Amino acid sequence: MMTTPPPSDDEQQHPDSQAGGDPMPEAPTSPNDPNEQIQEWKDRASEAFRKGTEEAKSAFEQKLPDLSQELGEGVKDISYALGYAFSFGSTLLKEFSPDDVNNGFARGSDAGARAADEVVQHRRRRQEQAPEAEAETSSEPTSESSKPEE
Repeated sequence: MMTTPPPSDDEQQHPDSQAGGDPMPEAPTSPNDPNEQIQEWKDRASEAFRKGTEEAKSAFEQKLPDLSQELGEGVKDISYALGYAFSFGSTLLKEFSPDDVNNGFARGSDAGARAADEVVQHRRRRQEQAPEAEAETSSEPTSESSKPEE
């Protein structure tokens, strides 16, 4: 079973203090007037927001040098990677002879032309066969009277 530690001397002297040592805000002086209560709550919220803003600004200002250093290192790393990739690629391209490039381009062009010719020829054959097939089907009798009865 957990027990809470006894209050420190400061807490005993200030029973209205919070755990962080800040005195707790006082309760509204006039509980019968709701407008005063609302105003006090607004004031407390505004004060809490102001303190939070100041603390965040202070923390940001303390971390700004670290952030700048890390950002600089990130830019350096990206620059290194780009330089490496460019140098690596250009060095490899120098090693390939123009004959290899030309030979590959010529072979690819020839293969593409042959494939296109095959597609065109196949399409022409289908178009030529389509009228013949249509003519054959139109010459057949379509009426039911010409069919033999079973």
